[in-house]
Amino acid sequence: MSMASVNIVSPNGCGTDYYLRQFYGVNRGFITATQRTGSSAGKLSVADSHALKKALDTIELSSDKEDEEARTQVAAFVDTFNNMLKSTDATGNRKIKQVKNSMKNLNKEYASELSALGVSVSGSTGTLKTTKSVLKDVSAKKIATVFGSESEYSKEMSKLKGKLEKLTVKNKAIEDSYAKRGIDITL
Repeated sequence: MSMASVNIVSPNGCGTDYYLRQFYGVNRGFITATQRTGSSAGKLSVADSHALKKALDTIELSSDKEDEEARTQVAAFVDTFNNMLKSTDATGNRKIKQVKNSMKNLNKEYASELSALGVSVSGSTGTLKTTKSVLKDVSAKKIATVFGSESEYSKEMSKLKGKLEKLTVKNKAIEDSYAKRGIDITL
């Protein structure tokens, strides 16, 4: 069963789960809670940071898309972002947590813009939540004002996602190195 918080289906028949599978690629199993359970924090954080990169890259192009397709991608981004929050917490890596906290702060800074798209930001946890009643009426052009490649939010989030991706890959390599020597570094 998918972890999609809101499943929206675009006119082309692609739902939130479809975009989650696209974002996660070969790691698509990680869109289900069952597959995430028992996986290492390093493996999950790498999969989530790669998926977050794909999600942002996909949404940045949303102004050229159908409204429903762009809305579906936003809903999938929300799920991907929340997965990333959980997996990076579990790494125990200070630098990864700093980047994650910068992402949460960026979301808080843009909370009103995100809210206008039907995405609310939890102040205490930094998680995102899709409000389907608002999101269902948002146009692709409006989504592009926040997620478009020229928007400040998108530019800043893109910088952070790049840092996060590098750090999670490095952290996973360290985790693997210790595992080869039989040393468990999980928290």
